[in-house]
Amino acid sequence: MSFLEWIDGRNNISLQSDDILNKADIASKWLEESRDAKHLCEAYAEVVRLCLECSFTPVQSESQRTLGNEKVREAVYRDVVQQLEKVYEMFTNPLKY
Repeated sequence: MSFLEWIDGRNNISLQSDDILNKADIASKWLEESRDAKHLCEAYAEVVRLCLECSFTPVQSESQRTLGNEKVREAVYRDVVQQLEKVYEMFTNPLKY
C-alpha cells in the first residue's frame, strides 16, 4: 500500500503542508505499519528509515548535517544510493541459476 493510499484510508491523519517534522512523523508510522505487514522489502524499508530519521554514519553535529558536507554526501551515497541500487537490481534482474 502506498503512502498516499495509507493516508486516504485514515480519518485521524492530516498532513500539514508546511511542517516537515509532521510529514516525517506520519511517514515513519506508515513505514512501521508497512514493514510489519510485509508490504516493503526490508532493505528498502531500512533506506526509507535512514532518510526519515536523517541518521547517517558518521554522525555529524546537526549544523554539519547538510549535503554541503562531503562526509554527509559520502554517507548518503553509501547508505541510500548504493542500497537502493542493490534493491533495484534485486527486483529487476532475473534469478540466475
